[in-house]
Amino acid sequence: LVRGVCPLGMLSQTLPNAVGRARALSIYLTNDTLDAAAAHEARLADEVCTEGVEAMQRRAFDVACEIVRGDAAQALLQSRVAADVAHRAAEAVGHAECRLANGGAFAEAPVVADSYAVPPLDLTPLLLEPPTIATSPEYSVHTVFVPASLGGLEPDWPDNALLVFRGVEGAEHFCLGGDPSQANLESGSFLDGLPSFGKLLERLRDAPMPKVVVCHGATRGGGMLFPCLGTAVLAHSDATFGFPEIRRGALPGVVSVAARRRLSPAACEWLFCTGDAIDAATAQRLGLVDFVGSWEELDAEVARLERH
Repeated sequence: LVRGVCPLGMLSQTLPNAVGRARALSIYLTNDTLDAAAAHEARLADEVCTEGVEAMQRRAFDVACEIVRGDAAQALLQSRVAADVAHRAAEAVGHAECRLANGGAFAEAPVVADSYAVPPLDLTPLLLEPPTIATSPEYSVHTVFVPASLGGLEPDWPDNALLVFRGVEGAEHFCLGGDPSQANLESGSFLDGLPSFGKLLERLRDAPMPKVVVCHGATRGGGMLFPCLGTAVLAHSDATFGFPEIRRGALPGVVSVAARRRLSPAACEWLFCTGDAIDAATAQRLGLVDFVGSWEELDAEVARLERH
């Protein structure tokens, strides 16, 4: 993006699959780079070798031999993301439009290194009418206090307000979701709340204004819907996050769809299948949380976001 064009070669699909949408978007928009340790934390790298290039090459050869001798090669081939012709076409159109917009639609690509030049792309840009930018009305800030149990929450907030989601004042936790107790699981009554939970997901997902989510204490199960769909997610340093459903004989339902908006597929599988809770620092490394701090720091960050 710093060269004025969109990613090509399926990178707009494969990178989010590896590191999650939030981290991929950050890398795209800031031209950020990850060192080996950060790539490992983001699940982009499986191992980090610190013993030099030769040791890394030997390790790579050993891994290749292990793959060939076992059944891993076939499994890797089957797990590859299939090439999507429509997705590649969309990337190409976006690339061409970007080159047209920055005045370089038919210019040769610049040399990026002494011995390597990016081959020019033979693309015909689509001449589209410029988008109409509607003038938005005056907006306000609307605070929504999320109850510990989602049963009592009505998504009746205004459409023209910046939404700030907080836990109820004095509550120990932000939100623990529904009640997948053993009795509710055995009777099936926990399914009664799924329609309203689905409507809540749609209301959050489609809200036209930004959503700021401030988490403290525990955020679990259905309560994870808010950080997963938040525009900016702030967490107190004592906050923890998790999907404990598997430990109660169930799997995350509707919230599992929202989780993929911020978490990579690898992180989702880990959290869904183990029920492990993660602290605020780990949530930030995984892309679920954007800012971690004390109450004073959180209030200051909310005020800054409200001004924007």
